Amino acid sequence: MAPRKYATWPKFSISARSSLRLSLVRMSASPTPASPSCAILNYANLTDAKVTQEQLATCKSLNYATMPNGQKYEDWLETPDGKNWLKRYNV
Repeated sequence: MAPRKYATWPKFSISARSSLRLSLVRMSASPTPASPSCAILNYANLTDAKVTQEQLATCKSLNYATMPNGQKYEDWLETPDGKNWLKRYNV
């Protein structure tokens, strides 16, 4: 018997608009009112997105996301802006 082949998903980037739309779809499926704290924006490309730091602080997860300034989330956290954000919002 030949070995079974499994499909693999290609690596891709989601635009900020698509990511937010996906998050809102997930939120709207729940019985409670939509809340940005439910947003999971892992791998989202937020480059040039009009998002406030307050809105970003309410996200549940931003792992591997590209921030509005073009930096990766993990790299941005090491900058003075990222460190101040962590302190200010206790993320």
